[in-house]
Amino acid sequence: MVRPPCGRRGHLHARRERLPQAPGRECREAGKEPRGGPAGRPDESGPSSDSQTDHHQGAFQRPFNDELVGPHTEPAPTEDAGELGSLNTKADARRTSRQSAPDYASGVKAYYEARAREYDDWVYGTGLFTERHRHGWHEERERMQDAVAAMPAERTLDIACGTGWLTQHLQGEIVGLDASPAMLEVAAERIPSAEFLVGDALDLPFEDRSFERITTGHFYGHLEEAERIRFLAEAHRVAGELVVIDSALHDGVEPVEWQERVLNDGSRWEVYKRYFVASELADELGGGDVLFDGNWFVVVRSRG
Repeated sequence: MVRPPCGRRGHLHARRERLPQAPGRECREAGKEPRGGPAGRPDESGPSSDSQTDHHQGAFQRPFNDELVGPHTEPAPTEDAGELGSLNTKADARRTSRQSAPDYASGVKAYYEARAREYDDWVYGTGLFTERHRHGWHEERERMQDAVAAMPAERTLDIACGTGWLTQHLQGEIVGLDASPAMLEVAAERIPSAEFLVGDALDLPFEDRSFERITTGHFYGHLEEAERIRFLAEAHRVAGELVVIDSALHDGVEPVEWQERVLNDGSRWEVYKRYFVASELADELGGGDVLFDGNWFVVVRSRG
């Protein structure tokens, strides 16, 4: 869940658009027609620190928490972005000002469009993350990627694939879906053999069981309860297996936070973020296998 700079938010919807063609890959529009299997195929993050966000009536108190909020910089919003409005500390109060779906879709797209070329700084410790100390991060990330790569090859839909930094480790026939064309441009450059689509993670434009597996990295933890229910229903409809890769609960963060993220251009976005205990995430997904359980990352597989 991302709140646009105007301070309002709503359900996570991705605008369905055609991603411009680039050499070496196929990109299609993730529209409702045609629906079908592979032939008709149409969810962290910028720099951040490891402390909890504290909101006080329009004031943001540092420090930030880990991955998604950069060393106090994150992807930027579009030109219509403004200052965040007054922030309430209670989720119920926030829910009274939900944004309409179309406006929210625009906000989500703007956020990740602006962040696309700097997103991988969080992953690989470059850019603003060069001086960030995250003990064991790189070694654990590589082990987590090995766990993902070790999964059997399947026809896979990677939801909220972003720049493809995790998608590239998946085996089999791969389709990546994301709300941001700019993110998908990066992913397509990285993985020319895959297909990438702009689409809605909560209203998947595919027939039942179009895929054998759905994966999603650092997306599930941004969904509030209503969005989680919708996402899980769609995921289990479209594939028989769901693999969630997300952030592990660790020192310096709370299980649930609202984080203010500041992009390289200085714009500010409020982001809903959860951190997980692997066994608890498995229970939440309706039972499953813990494929990786680290200090920074968890990977859980659930079969519907």
